[in-house]
Amino acid sequence: MEQDEVGSGRIGALTTTEREELRFLRRENRVLKEERERYFLRLGDEQEPVRVFEFIQRDEANHSVTTMCRVPGVSSGGYYKWRKQRVCVRKQSDIELTRVICSIHLESCGTHGAPRIRT
Repeated sequence: MEQDEVGSGRIGALTTTEREELRFLRRENRVLKEERERYFLRLGDEQEPVRVFEFIQRDEANHSVTTMCRVPGVSSGGYYKWRKQRVCVRKQSDIELTRVICSIHLESCGTHGAPRIRT
């Protein structure tokens, strides 16, 4: 490595700034993929019933519940039973904590992880 490259912040083919940006974009891409997986179901994939029920609940106004249950192979009776269940206190607090953590993480542009969020 030549001295000019070291002084300019270049390591390999990327500058330090470019490497940081690449790291940020990869992290952001990973988060977006996780969100996509959370909200979309793919035909042919074996799904957990609760995940299917959450999907059906989000799209219930646009499509028939019976059809949306038949396609991924869950029972409509199971869906209606799941919908009537009350969320336990622990689950409610976990949901709220997850919202707070995600909010802090997004406000920090993905730079604050668990150690910074805890303190």
